[in-house]
Amino acid sequence: MKPNFYKQIDPKWSSYSCYAEGGYPTIGGDGCGPTSCANVISATTHPSWKPPKLFKWACKHGYMTAESGLYWSGIKAILQYGGITDVEQTSDKAKVLEALKRGYWVIGLVGPSRWTSGGHFILLYEYHKGNV
Repeated sequence: MKPNFYKQIDPKWSSYSCYAEGGYPTIGGDGCGPTSCANVISATTHPSWKPPKLFKWACKHGYMTAESGLYWSGIKAILQYGGITDVEQTSDKAKVLEALKRGYWVIGLVGPSRWTSGGHFILLYEYHKGNV
């Protein structure tokens, strides 16, 4: 099984906004965490759930901020809201790699790179011959 591949910049919802701490973030600009969670939840427990539902939930429950997007704690909270309760949060790279090798999906937080000046949540779903 593979996750869904919703993108936060999809024009169907990229401009969707709701109030969060500090202002009005959008899915296109700040919705990588809820979008990553939507890719997992819609493929496993709730097929009709899309990024706007989870983005709105995160804003309403205090997991979003207009300055930096989703708090790290928001990933676990959103997944649990979606019925996924067996979630471990770690920054241990060895644990992440082991989980991928065992067939688990991982929502990772990458630091500054060509895609972001801050952080960016991504969904890792497969490990094959040394590649993620």
